Formats: sequence, structure tokens, C-alpha cells
Amino acid sequence: MRPSGMAAPLPSSALELVTFGARALPARELVRLLVPRADEAALDRAERALALVGPAREAALLDLPYGPRLAAALELGRRAWMLPSPRGRRIHGPTDVAATIAPRASPDETWLLGLDARLTLCRLVACPEEPGALLRTALMAGAARLVVCTRRATPAVPTTTDVERAQTLAALATSCRTPLLDWVVLGDDGCCSLARLGLLPPGDRRYR
Repeated sequence: MRPSGMAAPLPSSALELVTFGARALPARELVRLLVPRADEAALDRAERALALVGPAREAALLDLPYGPRLAAALELGRRAWMLPSPRGRRIHGPTDVAATIAPRASPDETWLLGLDARLTLCRLVACPEEPGALLRTALMAGAARLVVCTRRATPAVPTTTDVERAQTLAALATSCRTPLLDWVVLGDDGCCSLARLGLLPPGDRRYR
């Protein structure tokens, strides 16, 4: 029997977390820490659910008895990735775009990056893909340059629709003297830049 006032010993997974950090633990052990009473079958289901992405993962998690707890933990992690605010970051190419959007966007979301004349991020918001809506959002934010990024749960291959929307937006933006520098497709295997593919008119030599 443990003497009164003595703390209960930490489980092995908690000791590993304290010693090596959360990144050292596999998903199964992280779930075990969040749901100590979960049996092995429940842990198997959690592992399968966590291997999914986007709405499919959320639906699979919420089908579990303890799913809301795991979904809440994932959302807290997502929000933590969003801090500090990326405003003030310089955007000099597709790699900067991907690094800014990847922690924030869910699959099938399109994000607008509004930049000032120094290519500093001044506006970051999820928007409809419709070119007119994207341009209105950018102009309302006072952006001097635009970049658009579409997140996919598939390989980073632009579709015909991506190209058509990007070229339409580029024409509209040029007429408003707010050039579109790039339309980036961010997939599960990296990113693809329409500007680098030569599918958009030159925007700013500092963006490469």
C-alpha cells in the first residue's frame, strides 16, 4: 500500500515522454496517455483513425467512445502550430508559402496570402477558390501582391480548374495593379508552383 501523500508512480509511457519528449512516443502511446483505460482493441481503432486525414479522420475519431477527447487534443495541437502569428513573415517563394500554410490548412481548403510591397505577409485567410472573392478579400486587406495556396490530400498536381482560376485571377489582379505572384498546390508529397511551371505571368523578381 502506498503511504498517504505519496504521488502515484508514472506509467512507462509518461516517463518516456518526460525523458525524451512527446515526439519520441508512437501514436499508440500518446493515445494511451490521453485515455489510460483504453484496451488494446480500442488503441488499434485509434491508430487506424489517426492514420486518416481531414474529415475522414474526424469522423473515425468521433465514432470512438473517447473520440471527442482525441479530436480535442488534435485541435489544440493544430492551434498551437498556428502560433506565433505568421504576419510579418517574408514570402520569397513556394517553399515559404508551403511552410506558412501546411500547419494551418485542411485538405480542400484554399488560402489567400496578401503581401505588402516588401513581400511581407499582411493577410492570411481561408477563402473560396472563386477568383473574384479572392481578389476582393485581398483588396480589402490592402495587399500589394497576392499568393494563393490550395491544400490537397493527394499528390501536388494542379488540375485544369486550378490553372483556369489562377489565370483568371492573375488577369483581374493585374488590372487592379495587385499582381498574383503564384498559385501553389500543396499536396501530401510536397508543393507545386504554377508560377515556376510558367503558367502565370511574371509577377515580382524577388519571388522565385
